[in-house]
Amino acid sequence: MPEVGEQSGEGPNNRREAESLPARLRWKPPRFLENAVWLPAFDRMTFNRMTVDRRLGSSRTLTRRSQSGYGRSEMSTRERLRERLAVELDDEQLADRVTDALTDSLVADIDRLVGGNLETSPHLSYRADVVAPNDVTVVFAFAYGYRFAPGVDAPEDGSILPQSSLVPGPVNEELARLIAAFVADHPVPIVAQWEIALVLETLGVACLISVEPDTANDGSVIYLSTVGVAEKGARMAAEASIDTATVAVFGHADHAVRCLAATRSVCAAAGVAEGVVLPTFYDSRSGQPWTRDRATWIPVDLFARTRTTP
Repeated sequence: MPEVGEQSGEGPNNRREAESLPARLRWKPPRFLENAVWLPAFDRMTFNRMTVDRRLGSSRTLTRRSQSGYGRSEMSTRERLRERLAVELDDEQLADRVTDALTDSLVADIDRLVGGNLETSPHLSYRADVVAPNDVTVVFAFAYGYRFAPGVDAPEDGSILPQSSLVPGPVNEELARLIAAFVADHPVPIVAQWEIALVLETLGVACLISVEPDTANDGSVIYLSTVGVAEKGARMAAEASIDTATVAVFGHADHAVRCLAATRSVCAAAGVAEGVVLPTFYDSRSGQPWTRDRATWIPVDLFARTRTTP
């Protein structure tokens, strides 16, 4: 298992490794998704079981589906979704695992989101649009996960700890490095979620607005969603008279399409700057369990798309 500071391609990748994780790092449904319609499936399938044998073939998967009581029409929809995800994720086995993890109600929600067009709807894309670097007027940066500071344990109740108890983590550090390189050649203002802004400050990057988390009356930290980051960032940019005509979005590669959708809801145009390669690796020690590996992240992302896409 990678030590702190190392990067992981997919997080824990077998049952033995997952079971060796401390209890505080094992999967539990995040507080902000406690009422999500798909969570019962994850309750039955603990984080350790999410790391099923990657040698599982599609024939065995199809047999399991046929034994689970899916009707013909539902099975057709699920299979069409699997085929689309296999293309978007470029991974047939991962598409099998993801579609198996989805409840019938979430599959139906996805089908409604795309109006039945599972094959080509942009709502299921994992390939972000690009913008010309010379057209960019501002950078919006979305954090992906974080780590607990040394000596800090994960809260038992799943609450969000104050910033002083957290550190950015390797994905946000990589995003900060990419942004610093981009603005060195294309000097534009930056609106970045605090995890990335903190690293940018250490790199000496100027013209920076940090999107800080909100706090409740009792001082607890309020979860800031992807849409919430975009909306708050746009307000802060407007207050600073920053031109948001064309936004270059930086985020994890598997989060980028939803980051673009959130940004476009508050700004005129947005895309990933052409030539920028966003990070694809996952941090197996992330303080947000749903950001530790791709098989756990994609169902969460699909659920969020059904709730936030116009």
